Amino acid sequence: MAEKKLKDRSLFENFQLRGRWGLEEDELNIIGTLNFSQNKIELDLVGTLEDVEQSLISAFTSNTSSNYPTIYGIAESGERITLLNCYKINTKSRFNGISVEKYEAENAIAGTEFINHDHKFKFITFSTNDLGLWSEINRINTDIVFTEDNEQIFSQTIDFKTIKQNLLEWPLDKFGTTLKENYFINITGTEERNQVYNHKFLFQYEITKDQDMNSLEWFIEKINSLKSLLTLLIGAPLYFESLNIYGEYDQKKINGEQYRKKFKVFHRQQGDYKGTKLTRSKILLPLPEIEDFSKLITLWHEKEDDLKVLVDFINSDHYTSMYAENKFLNVVQTAEIFHRRFSGEKLLTKDERDKYVSERRKLLKILRKDFDEKFATLIENRTSNPDTFSLKERIESLISNLNPTTTRYILGDQNEVDDFISIIVKRRNYLTHLDEERYDEVVKNLENLPFETHQLKGIMLIYILKELGVPEEDSFKRLRSIYRYKSKAQSSVFESPST
Repeated sequence: MAEKKLKDRSLFENFQLRGRWGLEEDELNIIGTLNFSQNKIELDLVGTLEDVEQSLISAFTSNTSSNYPTIYGIAESGERITLLNCYKINTKSRFNGISVEKYEAENAIAGTEFINHDHKFKFITFSTNDLGLWSEINRINTDIVFTEDNEQIFSQTIDFKTIKQNLLEWPLDKFGTTLKENYFINITGTEERNQVYNHKFLFQYEITKDQDMNSLEWFIEKINSLKSLLTLLIGAPLYFESLNIYGEYDQKKINGEQYRKKFKVFHRQQGDYKGTKLTRSKILLPLPEIEDFSKLITLWHEKEDDLKVLVDFINSDHYTSMYAENKFLNVVQTAEIFHRRFSGEKLLTKDERDKYVSERRKLLKILRKDFDEKFATLIENRTSNPDTFSLKERIESLISNLNPTTTRYILGDQNEVDDFISIIVKRRNYLTHLDEERYDEVVKNLENLPFETHQLKGIMLIYILKELGVPEEDSFKRLRSIYRYKSKAQSSVFESPST
């Protein structure tokens, strides 16, 4: 049985690929094996890419610092592979004098020709796990029909012309790009009546202007940014299943049509897709419920510098195994940073601040004259910013600006709100400083910590989505349909309707 070609492989697969490798496209003299997994791309070579003298130095001094922007290879299948951003992680010299080397790469690009860092591309397509479930788009028509024996069967039909006419687009005019719906249809079965169609939803991220193109690194950065946003909207970890990037037009025509050169991208990812199935009821904000997806993406790109760290905190426990204490501290930090960057609130008016600065100047003059220098410096540092909010003040502000219905559902009545704010502040201080003597057993008992984290995370999801143009009532409606927020007297953990 012929080995599957790279163009037909998923990024979820682990595989090995034998071939010949080198630093120049026309000098592929080193035998080696490319080992691919979701979070690692490694190349094992029998031989060395370095000259003999440098290779001996590396072998006997444990010098593994060799970096190469590109390594080229031809697989046994004949496919050309370009490894980008490669660095050596190990080198050994065998008793027979042959060196073996191991390299890691950031990306592996497969196609009918090699590429380099100067290559430019027009668009990239990508799919992830659960993207089709989130989009709720399926371009295959499925009907129930009856046979002559009155047996009920499912019938699938597909009209490619109609599909192409109805593909969705989300223009991002401000950035000279557009996001498009794309698709892949997998057909199984040999006889027509036994064929089964499987539709795969794809996104296509494209540069709008005809002559404009950009680098692979630029496209990877853009789709990783979109993946962060989609992880937030879906509420579950996402991993790239396929990546294809398209460059210049090929000179060859197919049926009179000219197509762009296509390259398969194998990108090293964070974590591994475990095949966990997501249910539609657990998705935070499905595509059909987003009023203006173009506007949402545009706002994300505009505010990404300020929002990305917050979204990364929210998404982090999807991708890494974390202690409950770390999850809690991440969400608390999200609240602090969000309030600082987006609330626009100040503790003092301009006149009050000017008066404060004037009085502080007088105080510091007296301190430097009559007190120890260390003490004076301490007071100077402690009084430098009169507009610094405490964590308590930040949490109070965020909660007070929520719709009362939202607050009652997530936190409860005013007494429960006050208790929530108090325990959040005390827990943060305790977990940060670990002062056993200062805090009572209620604070140090972390049984309710996952529930309190979940409550604060729900509040922060509402605020982050609001910055992306999603009204509070819409995100609250979705949160209420996904999670049941119970009081601590009833339960110490949150529950999902589907669990």
